[in-house]
Amino acid sequence: MRIYVVFIIAMAATAFGTGDAMVILGALLFVASDSLLGWGMFRLGEDHPSYIPNAYWVWVSYIAAQVLIFLAFA
Repeated sequence: MRIYVVFIIAMAATAFGTGDAMVILGALLFVASDSLLGWGMFRLGEDHPSYIPNAYWVWVSYIAAQVLIFLAFA
């Protein structure tokens, strides 16, 4: 788990290094998506009432991140 966090931080740092606003925003949304996922899975648990609403925001932020990163390089 800790190694994954290191890679996510490295990805965000690399995005900031590009200076491209779309890449940076995409990376931040990707970090937000993974943070929500981790919070839901490891802190709240699948039986928690807010687990499903968090899943919605995980997908919204993940898809938005992918679109922004794609458009930045397209």
